Amino acid sequence: MPKVSVIIPVYEVEKYIEQCVRSLFEQTLNDIEYIFIDDCTPDESIEVLQRVLKDYPQRRRQVCILHNEKNLGQGRTRKRGILAATGEFVIHCDPDDWVELEMYEKMYNEAINAHSEIVMCDFFRNYPNGIECKMHMADNTDKIQALVNLYTVDRMGTLCGHLVARHIVQDESLVWPQWNYTEDLVLIFQYVMKAKSLATVKEALYHYRDNLQSISYDKNDKIRKDFLLTDTLVEKWCKEIGIWERMLPQRLARGFKSKNRRLGAEKGDDSVAQKVWLKKNPELGFCDLIKADLPIASKLYSTILLLRLFPIVNKVIDIRRRIWS
Repeated sequence: MPKVSVIIPVYEVEKYIEQCVRSLFEQTLNDIEYIFIDDCTPDESIEVLQRVLKDYPQRRRQVCILHNEKNLGQGRTRKRGILAATGEFVIHCDPDDWVELEMYEKMYNEAINAHSEIVMCDFFRNYPNGIECKMHMADNTDKIQALVNLYTVDRMGTLCGHLVARHIVQDESLVWPQWNYTEDLVLIFQYVMKAKSLATVKEALYHYRDNLQSISYDKNDKIRKDFLLTDTLVEKWCKEIGIWERMLPQRLARGFKSKNRRLGAEKGDDSVAQKVWLKKNPELGFCDLIKADLPIASKLYSTILLLRLFPIVNKVIDIRRRIWS
């Protein structure tokens, strides 16, 4: 049994996939299974992969390339990879990103040493202009707080930064999302609920390429519908385990009857992304806020967001910790 299975869905990444796969094949952890799934990519991404693989003959037996008969989208393609995995732990890598060469060895060792079923790591966010920002994504191992952080976008809910025990990711009771945007949050939320313990490697090991052509920047109606599907599921689970009251931003969004509203993930560094909740929703006014059945602290927080004062306030006081604690 391999120690780690890495799942890589492939679709229209001809320009980036070489950097990705070289960083994967040069990992210091030797016992790895690589599962690439060709989601009917129309470019030469798979040809580039096969060409690069020739430079790493020691990895050839560890590489499995699956081909979808038709384009399934990211969610169902990832599911196919998850079900095919045979490793002790499973993790994902997007083919337009890349990883530090010791990433999987460090995460696997932490899982073993800490006896944990999920290990998280920090990220680098890399912009087209060459700027690189470190994103602190792995700073809490308390399960409840981890769930709160995931849903309030206090850290990125991505499969690529979570090494998860295979028995969890292949659990037959999992709800499998059939959509392609925020589908990773649906899975990670369930993983954390099922895990007995969490651990972190407090190093930035994954490089997230800020790609303006990726699905994350496609703001059409289909993407918004995908988010609503995710939001509905996670809200249901939060209520079942009794933590919905702590999901402040989403509670406000529901109270104002606008499930499209959420803490944003705009282009910019991570601290900025968490301060733009109401930017695109000018129809929400103070009268709505005052009439809303919300705690005083929530109304104060919402007022600060509504007035676009969060960047200023956050420099003086960590308001999120004071309100959410």
